[in-house]
Amino acid sequence: MTPEITRGNPNFPTVWRELKRTNRLHELLDPKPEDKAKEIFDTIKSSKEGTIHIVGSTHMFSGKTTTAILAVNMLIDELDKEAIAFRPIKSRKPDEKESEISTLYRGEDVALDPKVRILNTDANLQSVLQSLENEGLNKKNRPVVFIDELMFYEDHGDNAQEVMEVLEKIRELGCDVIVTALTRNFRNEPFFFFEDLVETAKEESWKEKEWFVHEMSTKCYYCGEKAKVTQRRVVDKDTGEERLAYEDEETLVSGRADSYTAICGECGHDSCQRRE
Repeated sequence: MTPEITRGNPNFPTVWRELKRTNRLHELLDPKPEDKAKEIFDTIKSSKEGTIHIVGSTHMFSGKTTTAILAVNMLIDELDKEAIAFRPIKSRKPDEKESEISTLYRGEDVALDPKVRILNTDANLQSVLQSLENEGLNKKNRPVVFIDELMFYEDHGDNAQEVMEVLEKIRELGCDVIVTALTRNFRNEPFFFFEDLVETAKEESWKEKEWFVHEMSTKCYYCGEKAKVTQRRVVDKDTGEERLAYEDEETLVSGRADSYTAICGECGHDSCQRRE
């Protein structure tokens, strides 16, 4: 029997593990990816020009990539859209091979339509724009451009305006753009440009350009409150034991998903604190 999902529950890790065992972690997501994906679909369907959808979160495991994949699949299935996906080189896992790129986003929980081409790019978003200009997409039916892990385009540093200008150029090519990213790193600091980008995109002038912000979240692994930050755990090279990442360790480190935990980082339970 699954333990009851309650807020402020000191035994919430037991709940979380049971939900994972029974493939029900999606029950912790708010909003639900399927609802947000339908909202994105409806907006694109009703719009007369290209749109940009920013699917973001302050923490991992919020359902942001699932939301994007569901939206892309709906657009392909119901509107016969052409779609292409991009991911920055920094998002590659340490053991990932170039030949495996075609199997990305094909997981059991949600799978990206196999018709979608997936391309790795360098750390500058201009590489996405250049690829699109060379692709010869059919612009009559507004193709969909899915950019995952936008915050890893680190060449842009903190320059949100520069990134937004590139995204706007992609939209002006006649595309609908769906991007995902984290606004905060494991130190609970802004993840390069993305937090500023999200706040700017909420301004009326950008809304008028058909920019939309969708914020996703899950619950804290330890207590069940709303998660606000990602906790990163690493294996200490000297002791071989797992510990929390230190403040001065690298920000951009790809690794296994189980090296990270979504937490609230602030409530009364000791484990919820971002630092031990």
